Amino acid sequence: MKLTKETRNLILAMAIGDGNINNGCLFIVHCEKQKQYLDWKHELIKNISGKISRFINNGYVAYRFNTKRLTFLKQIKPYLYKQEKITPKILNRIGVIGLAIWYMDDGSLIKKKRNGKIHAYELVLSTYFNSEEKANEIIDWFKTKLNINFTVKRNKGKFSIRCGTSESRKFIQLIKPYVEKVGCFDYKIDINLESG
Repeated sequence: MKLTKETRNLILAMAIGDGNINNGCLFIVHCEKQKQYLDWKHELIKNISGKISRFINNGYVAYRFNTKRLTFLKQIKPYLYKQEKITPKILNRIGVIGLAIWYMDDGSLIKKKRNGKIHAYELVLSTYFNSEEKANEIIDWFKTKLNINFTVKRNKGKFSIRCGTSESRKFIQLIKPYVEKVGCFDYKIDINLESG
């Protein structure tokens, strides 16, 4: 099956986050609270996907769908799983909608409180790289392409990327239109977007 460039890039964005490639298919699973998000993903690639089904996952209601078997998925699986999934080359391909998908899958917005009041934010993109060098490649990409400044976040020998309040605002402003379409992740963009 011939895929459009847009569809290939959407598949890539889903695969670097919560998606799983197996037997030439991309499998997407989300919990009941994230059903709206799964529906949105399904709509984006419905021409190559099967129906959504409900199932019980470790005692909890969840939903899933998978794509048809695709040569493209067979080709990219070794590339994605034999090395770090997130690379500057992939980020160049997935665009802003892909960054939004990655953030909704693997990002978080932490509200830092002092005396019960929010005084700062920390936005984290969980890459879990094995080396700081790989994290710095992604940091350089964000700085060069989007003028957003991230820094390295270390956690138990793994490396992710993070940014503070002002840079979080810039990133959220960029991806917000897509996150708002989904609805169930409003808490991930709940930041005061006023400067200061």
